[in-house]
Amino acid sequence: MQKTSVAILFTNWTAEDFSWSWDSVRYDFPTGQSMMLQEHLAHHFARHLAIRELNRNNKPTDKGNINILKAKCFTDGSEIVAENATKLATKVINFDGMKKAELEEVAKEKGIEVKGKKKADIQADLEEFEGLKDEKE
Repeated sequence: MQKTSVAILFTNWTAEDFSWSWDSVRYDFPTGQSMMLQEHLAHHFARHLAIRELNRNNKPTDKGNINILKAKCFTDGSEIVAENATKLATKVINFDGMKKAELEEVAKEKGIEVKGKKKADIQADLEEFEGLKDEKE
């Protein structure tokens, strides 16, 4: 089985900006901001955001409570899969660079159905249409 790289949409759902570090690099997430991140980073930030909110509300920081609040960071369900980190980075740049309405317009011009689809699904359909989708997919 071939190893893949995955990015998912992380959202700071809280009423306050959130900052945390990974590998000595600080990441800032303004309130309400969504960003495609490598899956492990998204879960790392979601965990620390959940712990911050639990501590602020004097709630236990047990696994169950953390997982409940982590889930709020991933309500969109968007994800991007690629065969390696380089291809994933390219897909994420393309995904983040276009709004859903822009992707829908491009897809409609190419005859791709968009009704009821998430942004990531439209992006995947466009990549397949353009021949950019990984061979294994």
